[in-house]
Amino acid sequence: MTKSVSSARNEIILKVMTHYRSYLVFPLILILLVPLPSVCSDSVFPTDFETETILSDIYASDRAREVYEAVSVRLYKEYVRELSEIGPRPVGSDNNIEAKKWIMNKLEEVSNGKIQTETLGPSDSVIGKLSGTYSSNGPSVVIGGHYDSVEGAPGANDDASGVATAIELARVLSSYTWPLDIYFCAWNAEEIGLIGSDEVADIFREREVDVLIYFNIDMLLFPDAVVPQNQKVILGYDSSVRYHSSAMWANLVQVMNHNYGNLVATKVPSSEIPFWTRSDHYSFIRNGYRNVLNIYESGIAKDTAYHKPSDTWDNPAYDYGIAAEAVAAMGSAIAFVLGGTHRQRVLERHEALIGMNSVKPILVEITTGTNITTKTIWEGLGEININLIAPNGQEIQANQLNHFTERVEATFPAPLIGTYKVLVKNELGNAVNYDIVLEYDSDIEGNGIRDKDEIWNNAFHSDYDNDGVNDAEDPNEYVDLRQLDSDNDSISDYDEIYVYETDHLSSDTDSDSIPDAWEISRGLDPKENDAKLDFDYDGLVNQYEYLAGTDPFLRDSDLDGMYDGWEYYYGLDPLFDDSQEDLDDDGWTNIYELHHGHDPTVADSPFVTIVPILQIYGILGMLFAFLVVFRRLKS
Repeated sequence: MTKSVSSARNEIILKVMTHYRSYLVFPLILILLVPLPSVCSDSVFPTDFETETILSDIYASDRAREVYEAVSVRLYKEYVRELSEIGPRPVGSDNNIEAKKWIMNKLEEVSNGKIQTETLGPSDSVIGKLSGTYSSNGPSVVIGGHYDSVEGAPGANDDASGVATAIELARVLSSYTWPLDIYFCAWNAEEIGLIGSDEVADIFREREVDVLIYFNIDMLLFPDAVVPQNQKVILGYDSSVRYHSSAMWANLVQVMNHNYGNLVATKVPSSEIPFWTRSDHYSFIRNGYRNVLNIYESGIAKDTAYHKPSDTWDNPAYDYGIAAEAVAAMGSAIAFVLGGTHRQRVLERHEALIGMNSVKPILVEITTGTNITTKTIWEGLGEININLIAPNGQEIQANQLNHFTERVEATFPAPLIGTYKVLVKNELGNAVNYDIVLEYDSDIEGNGIRDKDEIWNNAFHSDYDNDGVNDAEDPNEYVDLRQLDSDNDSISDYDEIYVYETDHLSSDTDSDSIPDAWEISRGLDPKENDAKLDFDYDGLVNQYEYLAGTDPFLRDSDLDGMYDGWEYYYGLDPLFDDSQEDLDDDGWTNIYELHHGHDPTVADSPFVTIVPILQIYGILGMLFAFLVVFRRLKS
């Protein structure tokens, strides 16, 4: 009688288990010897052990890029069209009066009423003021062009282009709150001797308006066709005064133009400008204001429409795109300087895609001797390196240079003032996205005091209340919010009210048990309860990051290969490299315990390290046993 298939199979299995169990049992025991690791159930740790840095604009101060990108070529052209279509605007004409009213209405319209307008002087120059939080206690920024024209010329380029610059920057800049007053001006009677601007400059002196910089714009639309693209607009600066008064501002405009747009502007000293005294900036110079720039077209000597009926908004020779680049660069320079937070080093952040084996230059204006710290991260298979070129063209060697996985940090000395070039180099054959943060000291006013160590001051003011008593000796002196800290949290009342918009009477605005000052310094939001969030996924929520003193955006604050949450949970020091120490004296380092899932506070038996070896022998034994069984069954 034939046996069933299942009966035959069962008989074979029984035979194997009966006669060959000695070959199988011992290897099987070795395989099953698996150590039971200690597990921290309250924390979540990623499986890879590389540190990750999240670069965050801690102070959120640099609005330069967004201001640059907000400038509209279409709107700029529209302002030129509307003003020039009023017709020729000689002083005293009906068109001149209509133009004045149009400018006042337009400034109020584009700013949604934030800009207050008035006319000053017998010539009725239009002045629009966007008030800053410092009010008259700080210096002011002035932007202007003239609205009158010669008889018979519609004056689109001369100088509706300058007035349109002031209006477009009024539209963009009025969307923000700035520390300093910004004046948007349209001078009258320029064509008959710079009269209107001279009247206003004199009034500004009487009112003790301290001018940080005056941007004078006089004809922007006609670029010289034969000059290089980066020389289409002239940034005329006063070469007879110190760097900080004029040349620095020309550099800043060019830096913004290079970093955020298409470079069209070049710097020219006043000593090389034959008509330097023939535009409204010179009225300010005559009244003692030396911080001026005169910005104009490169084709001025070839402009055949100058003072002619052909100076119309639709002149085919006019290039509104180039003019708008210059307008954006001016606005960006203003935002860069005014957008910084008090009492800190300058922070810049740049993000871009860099191609394989490529170099990306970033321009940086250094206004005082300092060091430049760079922190760069990237995504992809590239290899980023950073170099620094000084204003004199020499390459500067880094004082410190640290390479990590997809991250490089470097510190360079920068002893010279002027424009430096940071070179971001991708030295491998793959395109990568990089994110670089630059940090350095500045001295915008050039008074020898670094900006992080001082506040904005009006140079006219040594006696705020005009009572004849020096401020330092006056018990009734004006109370300066910049000097007060009502909640003793190291942040001035001024910064709390106007910069961070936090509660100046509470050191913890959002009541999340994390002080405002710590949240601001670490890039957290002091107005939002984020105590239970874990931005770096290291197992420590922000509240415990504060208690531990660790970085809430860095999983491994001491860069010792062990996550902050794991170290904090087991009582290790997340701010000190203790990876090679042995907390429980069991012969295994702390980082070994982390990688193998052990508790660094509980000594492991030496048998724990023998088990993996036995497991290997167990697997080999099982293979050998099955081979023996197979061969015997086959025979």
